[in-house]
Amino acid sequence: MVLITERNETLSEIYGRLLSRAGYNTVVMKSAEESSAYIDNGSDDVEFLVLCLKSPAEAERLLVEKFGKRFPGRRVFLLVDEMTEEVRAFIDEHNIDACLTKPFLPSDLLKRISLFFY
Repeated sequence: MVLITERNETLSEIYGRLLSRAGYNTVVMKSAEESSAYIDNGSDDVEFLVLCLKSPAEAERLLVEKFGKRFPGRRVFLLVDEMTEEVRAFIDEHNIDACLTKPFLPSDLLKRISLFFY
């Protein structure tokens, strides 16, 4: 299952629908706090986390750390608005495996996710 975290309601619906139609089980959360609560509630079926962010805030840092502790070896995929130095530092600090910078085509997202997932 893919846990998607995106604050923008329209984008969260698009990402969720896109991945669901491609055959992935998805859960969409509107914030890092909601995703953290979902992880805390004992869900064991999260295969990887798709985290959308403009700039990493404390809630996103805590989510990635919690995800890594709860699901060792499972991966985080970032969708970022802009590749800033702050985002690069976040990627390095948390050993993020994959990142895609907006704007991108839906086909690019599906291709990267399929390569990332398997």
